[in-house]
Amino acid sequence: MKAKVLALPVLLLVAAVLGADEKKAADKDLEALQGTWLVETLVGSGKDFYADGQPKVTVTFKGNKASLDGNDLLKKEYATLTVKLDPTTSPKCLDMTITAGNQSTVALTLQPVGKVATKVVDRKTGRPVAGVCVFSASKSRFTFPDGCGARSDDHGDVTLSVEDPGTYNLFALPDRGSAYGAQWVGASGGTGQQDAAAKVVVKAGKTVAGPQIKLDRRGTITGKVTSTTGQPLIRGAVAILGPDTGAGVDHRIAAIGPDGSYTVDFLGPYKWPLLFGAEGHAYQWSGRTGNRLTATLISVTAGKTTKFNYKMKVGTDVAITYSGPETGGARYVVHNAVTGDVMAVLDGPTQPIAVHGPVFGPQNVKIECYCGPGGSVWLGGTDFAGAALIAIPASGTKEIAFPVS
Repeated sequence: MKAKVLALPVLLLVAAVLGADEKKAADKDLEALQGTWLVETLVGSGKDFYADGQPKVTVTFKGNKASLDGNDLLKKEYATLTVKLDPTTSPKCLDMTITAGNQSTVALTLQPVGKVATKVVDRKTGRPVAGVCVFSASKSRFTFPDGCGARSDDHGDVTLSVEDPGTYNLFALPDRGSAYGAQWVGASGGTGQQDAAAKVVVKAGKTVAGPQIKLDRRGTITGKVTSTTGQPLIRGAVAILGPDTGAGVDHRIAAIGPDGSYTVDFLGPYKWPLLFGAEGHAYQWSGRTGNRLTATLISVTAGKTTKFNYKMKVGTDVAITYSGPETGGARYVVHNAVTGDVMAVLDGPTQPIAVHGPVFGPQNVKIECYCGPGGSVWLGGTDFAGAALIAIPASGTKEIAFPVS
């Protein structure tokens, strides 16, 4: 289904006198809008709300009411809206009255959102499990959401919205302190590896059935992390996904203590890769690799503790030099070219000054830059798929020029 462009003047609800046929057409068009849509573009009072990197929101139509979700700032502005459709205009116009929030004029481009419906149960008893966060991940993007948009209810039922059509995997994350462990959702049970998880094909505007989520009891991984330099690690951490790039999400990070010890205690009883990071060292997966899918896997046993010690490599010195307009600052996010995992975050000025940081090598990466208010730009392309492939050597220094027009 194609995206719809809707002009939404919300200053005043205009009372239009419609004939019987026009009213029937309006009712039919309003019926077609029912459900949840992804807001692809959002411009209000001359302001592009997505220009500064704000997360995209959804709008849900229920009867003649509409509500925005997914962004606290926008929810304040356009919390709840009353809808009236005028079928005589092209494109179709919605007259709306704000019943909560501030008043303004806003234009939205809507894309129908796909949904996945499933159920969360205890693997042994089959009983429903409430309060479990479920979210989707693509092959090239795995990150914990900022908050939980889909949580199982008292019956274990959960329906999650997925912005773009495509093939996804599901990840189930029980709350901290739960007796259950996290899992990639497999066809017949949990797994600790994304490439072993069940594939779910999501279509725009459709609800598809996902595999039932069968939870197991959690286990623990503990051990000591050291450095090849022989020096103590500073501000170290262990996780199952890349570092937070600024959203402030709960990544379930386990801190590395002054003596090098760490404990990860929220995983299901499967084989998991672990990501290690520390100041002055490159992020690296267990087994010394930049690719999560080829990492050494650590077996977790329900109710028991597995020991896994790791010695970190410093990594390759990467020097990125910016060229383009001065915008105040740049944040370079280095992604593994296969998984999309964040493997380094480097901050510096938007000036022709090299910014240095350690990146694990050898691995192929793609680089994204948050170089100003217009959102991110990719080196050598317009998105992750089309970005330039950069080979990071096993040692030494890798110099990279990042031109921005």
